[in-house]
Amino acid sequence: MERFTSQVQRAFFLQFYEWLFTFQPDFVISTHFLAPDLIAQLQRDSVYNVPHITVVTDYDSHRIWANLPCTQFFAPREEAALMLQHAGVPEHLLQLSGIPIVPEFAGVPSKSKCREALGACEGVRMCA
Repeated sequence: MERFTSQVQRAFFLQFYEWLFTFQPDFVISTHFLAPDLIAQLQRDSVYNVPHITVVTDYDSHRIWANLPCTQFFAPREEAALMLQHAGVPEHLLQLSGIPIVPEFAGVPSKSKCREALGACEGVRMCA
């Protein structure tokens, strides 16, 4: 089944392959789980040899992120790194990095400022 899935992915991502070979990047950084599988397959087939970095952008990782070969993996937290190791990624390829976010999301406003912005009275129970 895994081989079939890989063949289906290849059929759907020919456009990605065409872009990859036309653009010819010096290295590739993947922040979505589909590209690492495609690039790893090209590398296993010995038709593509560009350094590839996978940045896990979910709080948890799963097997689909763990595609080898890959030059480096960045995991958002220790639990995600352990999941990648369990899926076969060697520890020396893992780096804990946190989740990359837009700087505007880094500052969390106070509850009172949120209530004021929403026009909610003190004592009203809310959830987000």
